Amino acid sequence: MTGPEYGDVQVTLNEVKHLISRLTMRQIRVVRWRGEALRESDGAVHDVDVRLEPARMRISPGGMSLWFDHHVECSNLDGECIATIETGVIIDFDLAGDEEPTLSVVACFADTNGAFIAWPYIREAVQTMSLRLGLAPITLGILLRDTEVAPAPNS
Repeated sequence: MTGPEYGDVQVTLNEVKHLISRLTMRQIRVVRWRGEALRESDGAVHDVDVRLEPARMRISPGGMSLWFDHHVECSNLDGECIATIETGVIIDFDLAGDEEPTLSVVACFADTNGAFIAWPYIREAVQTMSLRLGLAPITLGILLRDTEVAPAPNS
């Protein structure tokens, strides 16, 4: 079974499974957590624009790390941006064996697995920061495979 293409490289499911069998998650760190209220507001959020950037990757002997940057823009009923929330999450893995994985296999793992590992930390950070900024609590929806976010009920 073939998977997605990364550059000119086709990644197979077996390559990703082999990488997963060699990984042990060491830690997850929230390394950036920033919010800014851009204008005075009654706290009501009419629209939320969510963007999860592709992972930055570091592969080293015996380990690898994935860094996800996440951005949220909150708008009022008039479409004006009233607040922004940014979160950075790093996931560190130990990597068994001497063979270094290819960047394309790590990128596929980051897109298909890594983002889902980071997502609960990102969701919690956004909801907490929205409250600290005096906004209604923002609950992010379910992360879909193409890194879009499904709307959350009542948000």
